[in-house]
Amino acid sequence: FPLALASWPNPFNPRATVAFDLPRAAHARLALYDLAGRLVRVLVDEQVNAGRHEAVWDGRDDRGAPVASGLYHARLNINDWSATKRMLMVR
Repeated sequence: FPLALASWPNPFNPRATVAFDLPRAAHARLALYDLAGRLVRVLVDEQVNAGRHEAVWDGRDDRGAPVASGLYHARLNINDWSATKRMLMVR
């Protein structure tokens, strides 16, 4: 599943944009994890059309609490395909 996964700015504060390109419609799940592998926040979890998609992370977890400075992973899952992008939060 040939995709592009990007994030900017990196490092970021207070928000980052995560973008991906889909060659065809599919169910996409874009989630953020800390270095211990714990789920921090889900940005996308739905059927999306082909084309470019962007999601903005405001540096908060799913409860709305600000996350600590550190390295996070944005993980995009499409069917059996996945990609990961490192993101550095600097407060």
